[in-house]
Amino acid sequence: AYTQGSSIMPQKKNPVVLEHMVSMAGAAAADMSATYANINSGWYEDSNNATTDVQKHLWRASDRVIRFVRMLDGLLGEFTVLRLPDKAEIVRSGATTTSVAEALAVAGVPWRGAHDVVGRLFKSADPTAWSREQVAEALAAGNINTDLTDLVLAAGTDPGRILDRPQAGSPGIKAVTATADRATEAARTLAVRAAELRTGIDAARAALLERAQALAAAA
Repeated sequence: AYTQGSSIMPQKKNPVVLEHMVSMAGAAAADMSATYANINSGWYEDSNNATTDVQKHLWRASDRVIRFVRMLDGLLGEFTVLRLPDKAEIVRSGATTTSVAEALAVAGVPWRGAHDVVGRLFKSADPTAWSREQVAEALAAGNINTDLTDLVLAAGTDPGRILDRPQAGSPGIKAVTATADRATEAARTLAVRAAELRTGIDAARAALLERAQALAAAA
């Protein structure tokens, strides 16, 4: 329910729904942040600001957040970690084909050309059965330098290479660690700021109650 077939390999499953949920989470956070900024700067002596300029956006932004949380709840309710496949199973499944196309693209091969070479190779056999001659022939048929044969074989048969990617936002270990560290630091900063605001609100509430009690006593 959360995946669909790859454009190269129909039997290869891509987590498309999860990818869209990442985008939806960003949109929800951005929409809500913009709405809160509007609330913070609004002058509520004018009731029109509170009704037409803020409320409709607050309802829309809140609805997006609610829909995302419901989707996430449904995912977590169904998600089960099964036995992890071994290296050979990953390669046979076609999961490394995208890595091959990406490796070729990094080497300067146009993405569509790399895509076609990988598709041609996988139609004949999974990467565990690719030979140097077979790969070189497929590259030559696509007018691609056959010096890239070893690169194709390495990317196709070693799924662990994906963990070495340094690009920000990639699934590489360093990239994921850096992203997690930034998110953790942002959460800590937000928690400190939230505590400061909470303290200010509590102090204002206490002062307001004290003033109201003094006025009531003097009446």
